[in-house]
Amino acid sequence: MEELKKSDVIKHLSALRRLILVSLLLVIVGTVSIYAFAYDFAQNVSLAPLKALNITPVVIGVAEGFMVKLKLSFSLGFFVSLPALIFLLLLFIFPALYRREKLPAIILCVAGTGLFITGVFLSYRYIVGLALRFFLLEQAPGFQVVLSYERYFSFLLNFLWPFGILELPLVVFILTSLGLLRPAWLRKVRKYVFVISFIAGALLTPPDVVSQVMLAIPIIVFYEISIWISVFTCWLKKPRKKELSAEE
Repeated sequence: MEELKKSDVIKHLSALRRLILVSLLLVIVGTVSIYAFAYDFAQNVSLAPLKALNITPVVIGVAEGFMVKLKLSFSLGFFVSLPALIFLLLLFIFPALYRREKLPAIILCVAGTGLFITGVFLSYRYIVGLALRFFLLEQAPGFQVVLSYERYFSFLLNFLWPFGILELPLVVFILTSLGLLRPAWLRKVRKYVFVISFIAGALLTPPDVVSQVMLAIPIIVFYEISIWISVFTCWLKKPRKKELSAEE
């Protein structure tokens, strides 16, 4: 029995190792592809909110342009690779799921990927422009704006990635399926999550109330959705417990 358990552990570790290696390879391929073939397009997309305000960033460091190019290529490479990464993660957890759990897992993975992309897009399309206008034009009237390309890109990333929190329900489903998370614990720490969400809104967005609230509210809403998904996942696991007790 102990040898079988050790064998199972080794198999799981080998599968996890393959998952990590293949995921890294996908991100590297995506990064290199963006860097070599699509960087001009990626640069135009990233600078569009700034150009809409008739502001052109400047390069003030020797390697600044190159470092921003690497960061932009990596960020978009990861973004492009995300659906494949989610698919690989799904394949990894599939053997641990019963037939009743597999369809919800597929639906949540597809929906989670779509929600992440939607969150990043909405942040890029609506919130970034408002924040730039507020800080660069409304709070500094009469001054010439000189903005570093690297600082602008860091600002852009700080706005885009936090809105990917829309994928939180998928993470909760996976952790609950693996037995690492329970709805009772999620309810217990709810009040702390509410406080942390507003702290995150204050740290990751400019110090204006609108941007902070627009980041905090989605976190709270999707945390509540995640609690119900965890409850649903536990309900799906009940037949498994009954089958195991019957086998014993």
